[in-house]
Amino acid sequence: MKEWIPIFDEELKPREGLEFVNLEECEKFYKSYAHHIGFSIRRSTSKKTKEGAHKHKYYVLNKDLGKAQPM
Repeated sequence: MKEWIPIFDEELKPREGLEFVNLEECEKFYKSYAHHIGFSIRRSTSKKTKEGAHKHKYYVLNKDLGKAQPM
């Protein structure tokens, strides 16, 4: 199995403790990160509180071996 290590600015790398003002900013960050390393993202699972607010939401890297998707 070959190992591939992307080269990109460290400031684009997700890190523990990273916080965002809202979900839109979070999604924007991860889309940018994924784009720079040659992936796209897709929404995965999420969980809401009883009041309907997002408790957590998962985004996962998605490597489509077909055409690259524009950002």
